Amino acid sequence: MPKTPSRHRLLLSALLVAPIPLAANSSDHETDMVELGRALFNDVNLSAEGLHSCATCHPTTMGLEGHTTNNTYIGLDIVEDGAEGGRSTPTLWGAYHRTQWGWAGLPTIEQNIRGIIVNRMRGPEPSEEQLAALTAFIMSLPLPETPFVDEEGTPVADAPEDVQRGFELFYEAGCNSCHMQPGMESTAVYDVAGVEVKVPSLWAVQHTGPWFHDGRYDALEDAVRTMWVYQADRIGEPSTPTDEQLADLVAYLEAL
Repeated sequence: MPKTPSRHRLLLSALLVAPIPLAANSSDHETDMVELGRALFNDVNLSAEGLHSCATCHPTTMGLEGHTTNNTYIGLDIVEDGAEGGRSTPTLWGAYHRTQWGWAGLPTIEQNIRGIIVNRMRGPEPSEEQLAALTAFIMSLPLPETPFVDEEGTPVADAPEDVQRGFELFYEAGCNSCHMQPGMESTAVYDVAGVEVKVPSLWAVQHTGPWFHDGRYDALEDAVRTMWVYQADRIGEPSTPTDEQLADLVAYLEAL
């Protein structure tokens, strides 16, 4: 884990000692909260044995903080992709888009953060100030550049033709009924492959393989094919995608 800068250590010490007062300038306060959250995100003292931090499973990738190791876990143990009970760690990039949290679909980010610290990392009960700072940091995490779609997930005018076709097919096939713009997710929980899971966001999906809640698919094409069949069966119109349809859908998803 990278060494925490001294400014972060000072901010972290302040947070652990007393609640953070509201700064006279609200933007300064928001900046301080993000910095405090960054320090906490990298603090192994939030885990029982002092070996793990949030950044252990959500490392910096492509120069952006808070991504995913792309591993499948049970607790803090890495297991084989597709293992029963395993959960793939989602990226935190673009978390500001989301409305529910984790594979269980918790209603607030604070509940999800607390659950990770207390239940998975077996760490101490976080304070309200710690949760607020971690929330501020996570909600500040950007997405990688997406030059072919706008902030709503709609292809821009000069997007490649396969991306534009994939977007149209995304609606025609009913993918948008669960992955709704702009978050490319929904609050619904569905039984998928025998497990009830929240609909995940599709932003940055090309960077989050292996795919599915338990990392069972090594190829995005396989995950898309499975969900096409699932959706078609769900609405009572069984079908499978052609190779061309599959390629266009994947092109669109990789643009997100």
